[in-house]
Amino acid sequence: MKKGKMIATISSLIMCVGCNNINSSDASSSVVDTRKVLNVCIIAGQSNAVGNGYIVDLKEEDQQDYPDILYYGNGDVEDALKLSYVSSKPHKGNGTTKDFFGMEVGMAKYFSSLQNEEQHYGIIKCAYNGSSIVKDASSDRGDWNVYDELGNGENAINLIDTINQAVARFEEEGYKVVLMGCAWMQGEADYATCKDYHSRMKALMNYIRSNTGYESLPFALGELASQNYPDKTNPFYVSLEYLKKKGEGLVDIVRISDLKPRCSASEAGKGKYGQWDFVHWSKEEMLQIGSMFAKSIVDMNENVK
Repeated sequence: MKKGKMIATISSLIMCVGCNNINSSDASSSVVDTRKVLNVCIIAGQSNAVGNGYIVDLKEEDQQDYPDILYYGNGDVEDALKLSYVSSKPHKGNGTTKDFFGMEVGMAKYFSSLQNEEQHYGIIKCAYNGSSIVKDASSDRGDWNVYDELGNGENAINLIDTINQAVARFEEEGYKVVLMGCAWMQGEADYATCKDYHSRMKALMNYIRSNTGYESLPFALGELASQNYPDKTNPFYVSLEYLKKKGEGLVDIVRISDLKPRCSASEAGKGKYGQWDFVHWSKEEMLQIGSMFAKSIVDMNENVK
């Protein structure tokens, strides 16, 4: 491990957010934690985690605020490093700009139906467009690689820092924070080139689990669109299945491959969105994806109880 990664890991462990989830066994302490529980879902990955759904395409009833669902983001996202709330309104949004939204909106819609007086929900998002699990593809962003020396692991380090900062802000609002799981949406950058995706993803999951103190943190891993990435024998798909079959902790595969992106690869450049949008979902699809990820993580938590 590189020196920079080691320093970040040690620093993160010192501020371990999992410590917030450990009950003291000191018999002399009779303090009862009366704070409301904030169940927090993490979103991480590349552009489809960042959020590239056009708000303008949403039905009017879906353009709304979710003021009770707290939000904290970092990376290529709107409202970076600020305590906020989930929104899909044109004046706000939580995607790359105020005009975009991501899966957090579908998550918020799902979580809002579960929220009650004692159980509340929040989202932490740390995502970078075009980022890889192998190495930095561009000089202006990092990668998610904590597996070997090919990359710098900067995004993974930033994710842990973001979680720590978000938990601190949530606690300032009077909540007891519990991490529910991580929604991982990444793969386009590594679909055809990463031959050891399983090993790299396993290393990243272990890194996140150990640095948050949640050794059984569930992971919901998203597929790619089948019309543009149809090869199920590709290492990316094989690795996802292997992660689940090998029981690498709580892992679920979110079956979103049959949802259609804005256009097919063959139609790229012909539509109103431009040539890059054959790899991104939009409007109702993005809402549906968020709901599917949220349900996956909630179900995995229920299976533990």
